[in-house]
Amino acid sequence: MKIRSKIKGDFAKSVMTLVTGTVLSQIIVFALSPIISRIYTPEETAYFSVYTRIILFVSTIATARFESAIALPKRNEHAFSLYRLLVQLILLTFISSIIIVVIMAFFWSKESSTTFILLMIPLGFAPLCLVNIGNNWGLRNGDFREVSRVRMLNSLSMNSSNILFGFLGLGYKGLILGYIVGVVLPASWFTRKYHLLKLKYKDFAISKRKTIIGRTYIEFPKVNLPHAILDISREILIVFFILLYYDKTTLGSYDFSFKMLKLPLTVLGSAIGQVYFQKIASKKNNGESLVAITLETMRNLFLFSIVPFGLLFFIGDELFAFIFGENWRQAGEYSQIMAPWLMLNLIVSPISQLPVVLGKLKAFFWIGLVGSVLLISFLNLPFFLGHSLSFNSVLIWVNWTQFIFMLFVLFWMVRIVRVY
Repeated sequence: MKIRSKIKGDFAKSVMTLVTGTVLSQIIVFALSPIISRIYTPEETAYFSVYTRIILFVSTIATARFESAIALPKRNEHAFSLYRLLVQLILLTFISSIIIVVIMAFFWSKESSTTFILLMIPLGFAPLCLVNIGNNWGLRNGDFREVSRVRMLNSLSMNSSNILFGFLGLGYKGLILGYIVGVVLPASWFTRKYHLLKLKYKDFAISKRKTIIGRTYIEFPKVNLPHAILDISREILIVFFILLYYDKTTLGSYDFSFKMLKLPLTVLGSAIGQVYFQKIASKKNNGESLVAITLETMRNLFLFSIVPFGLLFFIGDELFAFIFGENWRQAGEYSQIMAPWLMLNLIVSPISQLPVVLGKLKAFFWIGLVGSVLLISFLNLPFFLGHSLSFNSVLIWVNWTQFIFMLFVLFWMVRIVRVY
């Protein structure tokens, strides 16, 4: 009984450490958003939406999803071997990307906005990769306080830079440059930490490192990478089809709405999910059941989500217009429509690491493929029903099909954790 109480206490303490940093970082986002939203227009936000999706796509390719395996090895030497491989992959991709974007920017691009976005890609994805890897290493070793501090540094530097560049009149370039500043500073912190770790584990043989990675964790680039690419490709297609059937203002409003609805997920869901992953990986290695911690996580997230998503569902348009300015009322209407879907997403997302730990990546890939096909199919309703169909109507169809799909995923997660 005492052991169980201690485990629960450690879990709660770890969550609170991460939540504190995450909450403070998102308080910064929320506090500065009313200023940023009055500096930048929905159309300028659309350019930023395109940029961030490209960055996520390239960063995923660069690390091949090996960062998800850092928490799994029993020995720190084996885990750091993954860390070293990832840094080498990032450096290789960074050099290659510079050559590619320079060629594309000066020989293919015809618009100044496209040229600028292309040239900023290497400066955005490389530090983002380093931050993601550093976070995973910190979570593996229980350095939750450090992860929280870096998260706050990222939020403060990015949002304050956005305001500064906005007042300088840089437009959409200010958003992109602010993003780069926001990832470069924490990346510098983790780079320093990496060099210290490199000295600590310098005697670990390179040949042994290659054998461990090649044989034990090859499933991540083979199975988890396609899943991640699928998710990011879906986001890129969303941008493409919104721009195809509507305009940049619609895309900017949708993206801003989605970002605000994701705040609860970022504030609590992400922190719980990271601690949950570290705990279930440890329990799996010790042969313990994962049922209790999984059901408790789901219940707590459900209780947390009722009030914020309930308010958005009923008065989202008024809230957005009051807090962020009248230009964003349309984004508030989108938030009302998407509230049920993203409420379930908040519950599912933190426990989505279960397939990684339980070896169900292939099944999870096919489930994710179905969800992506559903979303993209209903987003293309204007093609089938006519371009006069409003984006609000399309979003209603997308919301309820994704809501039903998320229910299915939730029940599937519960089933696999009970069978294990």
